[in-house]
Amino acid sequence: MAHFNLGNALAAKGKVDAAIACWRKAIELDPKHVGAHGNLAHALKDKGRLDEAIACYRKAVEIDPKDAGARTNLAKAERLAAARDKLPAFQNGSYTPASTAERFDLVEWCQIKKLHHTATRLYGDAFAADPKLADDPKSNHRYNAATTCRRRWLRVKRRLASACRETGIRAIPLDAPTPFWDYSHVPHFPRSDKLATWAIICVVGGAPQG
Repeated sequence: MAHFNLGNALAAKGKVDAAIACWRKAIELDPKHVGAHGNLAHALKDKGRLDEAIACYRKAVEIDPKDAGARTNLAKAERLAAARDKLPAFQNGSYTPASTAERFDLVEWCQIKKLHHTATRLYGDAFAADPKLADDPKSNHRYNAATTCRRRWLRVKRRLASACRETGIRAIPLDAPTPFWDYSHVPHFPRSDKLATWAIICVVGGAPQG
């Protein structure tokens, strides 16, 4: 139990690799510790190590088949693995998501892999297919889309700054205001005044992220 609790404390401090080591030790000492298997699975999933995560979730379900949370997490991880496998086809244009759920599974995988450009495109496609997604602030989809757009813009600025340093051209300061209100540079992103306003309110005003 001590290693399990230490792993939780380390994870709360952002020391994920150390937490993973603790949870592995907890499992070594108590192979039927469902919580340790579950927490280890979460951490591995967030690091993009899906196959290992799925194995841990399956072990948790095997230990306690009545654990609804473990079954739900296993199903989500398996959907995420399917999205991972389909992402190359989506990127080369040979695969089109058939539903909003498939798009959001791809978004989650793209965010794990820091593919913010592709995630932004997927959000735009989802909003175009179902405008109600962008009109419901309670769902946090607009806020999440705006923060994804921001991450993409920050990456663009960093790349531009690096290129400018190499060529001697003056770069855009990394602390320059990010144009949340201007999605014109983002392919396929909806040009909605409501969406833009919500992005400003959420990102500048600090609304909770879902």
